[in-house]
Amino acid sequence: MTTNISECFNGVLKGARGLPIAALVEFTWNKLVQYFHDRRKEYLFEFSEGKKWSKYAFSKWDENKRKSEKHYLKPFSNEELIFQIVTQLNTCSAGGGNHSYEVRLQERTCSCGKWQNIGISCSHAIRVCDYLHIDSSTYIHPCYGLNNAINTYEHAFVVPKS
Repeated sequence: MTTNISECFNGVLKGARGLPIAALVEFTWNKLVQYFHDRRKEYLFEFSEGKKWSKYAFSKWDENKRKSEKHYLKPFSNEELIFQIVTQLNTCSAGGGNHSYEVRLQERTCSCGKWQNIGISCSHAIRVCDYLHIDSSTYIHPCYGLNNAINTYEHAFVVPKS
């Protein structure tokens, strides 16, 4: 059996099978340079259109924003920005809904764990931000920012002159 990562490498190196080692390294290098070039062009275009976040981050945030509208909020500690969020009862879903989560806005944590793991505000955190009239997109991790991606790509693959 193979794993997803090995299948990914097989796909990348499909055109390099049977090449000598030096040619294989050069082939891999050229593929990476092309990948970074294409991604940078894509990010520059999106950034020029005024977008701040990657497609993935924005779609995930947008999905969570829609879900947050159905949550019920209970303030627990306004001073420490701790809130309890209760999800709507949903008999059609496997989980059934009606779950309770604790959001600690200052610590950027939610008991669901998604916010900490993914770096994109979960629906529970977004509900708290809406309640406090705070822009919840500011809680998206900077690694998803297009400005950050462009700066990273500008410094990638700089070959020192010999």
